Amino acid sequence: MHLYSIILFIHVLAAMGVAAAISLLIYGEVMAQKAQSPAELRSVAEKEARTASALKALVPVLALTGLYMAWAAWSLLAPWVILALATLAYLAISGPLLFGRRTQRAVDAATAAGSITPAVRDMLDNPMFTVLKDTRIALLVMLIYLMTVKPGLVGTLAALAAALVLGAVSARMRTGMRIDSASVAPES
Repeated sequence: MHLYSIILFIHVLAAMGVAAAISLLIYGEVMAQKAQSPAELRSVAEKEARTASALKALVPVLALTGLYMAWAAWSLLAPWVILALATLAYLAISGPLLFGRRTQRAVDAATAAGSITPAVRDMLDNPMFTVLKDTRIALLVMLIYLMTVKPGLVGTLAALAAALVLGAVSARMRTGMRIDSASVAPES
């Protein structure tokens, strides 16, 4: 058996694990928004923390195996490789920094208040987090696209643009965010 084939197998397993973990974290976000008590919210946060720990173990495996395969078969400077690594880094860092911290602040506020207050609900239902969550999903799909299609520069940039647009449009459709033209029109 060829070393590359073994590395590819490990890479695919790690990619499946990362996709599953990110999907579970996104599901956790939805469940956090539906929480009715501080205990429910805390339970969701604990499950998210365990999933984030698994993700922390999977991301280096995915990155290292991907780097090996890119080095062995393509180029580390290929546009799709660079964007895939940057996207993986963004997904790995932004989850704990943005979503993990926000969830923990919501848990702390709900625990202190003894209930899910309107302020806690506002933290959990912030439309900007919906944009970020939907964009993360689109970036994950883009990452899988890059790993399978391995496009050139134009295709790589088009995939990134499509992911960002689809993430924002999806969030706008789901949250009903609209810009009231009267509120931005200049006064006469």
